[in-house]
Amino acid sequence: MTMTKRERAYERLALWVEINDLAERLETLTDLWRRHDPELRQMHRELTDLELSPRQLPLAFDDPF
Repeated sequence: MTMTKRERAYERLALWVEINDLAERLETLTDLWRRHDPELRQMHRELTDLELSPRQLPLAFDDPF
């Protein structure tokens, strides 16, 4: 059975809402974790100071080995 454009649009919208909900939950968990883990708090401070974009983050953690 093929879906109509409207059905596909509703499906995409539902996925978008679910993804945003998961992103908000992850942000909340990350904030809680950061508050309780001094090492993570320091790492967050250092990354914030570097002002790296998400594309640059993997470069900051390249493993030379």
